Amino acid sequence: MTQYLVKVLKPFGPEERKLALFFIKLLLIWLSWKVIIFILGEESVPLDDRMFPALSAQWEAWNLQIASFIIEQGAALLKLLGYEAYAWQRTAWIRNTGGVVMGNYCIGIQLMYYYVMLLLVAPLRIYKKIGGMVTGIIVTFLLNIARVSGLCLVALYIPKYMFIAHDHVFNIIVFGALIGIYYLLTKSAAPSRKAQPRTDR
Repeated sequence: MTQYLVKVLKPFGPEERKLALFFIKLLLIWLSWKVIIFILGEESVPLDDRMFPALSAQWEAWNLQIASFIIEQGAALLKLLGYEAYAWQRTAWIRNTGGVVMGNYCIGIQLMYYYVMLLLVAPLRIYKKIGGMVTGIIVTFLLNIARVSGLCLVALYIPKYMFIAHDHVFNIIVFGALIGIYYLLTKSAAPSRKAQPRTDR
């Protein structure tokens, strides 16, 4: 597949080919996730209406376990800071506030999938790929825990900014962190340009 793409993009310069291949990989990774979700079903669709209800049930149970873990750790962090915080399944809140509900998308599995797949197709040594995957997943979980705590604090002190914080601010932080890790990994793997010997005298 890659050889075919390289042949198609041969008329372009090396930098243009590199950029085009990167976006093609992004498109293929995005399409592969769409296929996965098509098989497993959207969170909003009842299990009985999905393609494979038994498989989807396992998928939703796994999502619930991860969401509950993140929610519990977010509430624990708030308690450590002195707040009266609570957690139940997908919901975390500080006393007398609406709190935060974590859906499947908020967990970050889709984002981690994109990140891991990008590393798999990146021209990196295997140890860098594995190290980058582990680092990215851990960072995503830690930021998600901080995100839950942060959103609970926003709900407590400045609830009118909840939408902006939830849909924009914290997403930018998580996305930016993973993009930064990917950039550092790929930058360090890029061949350095050695100075060419001078031919003039």
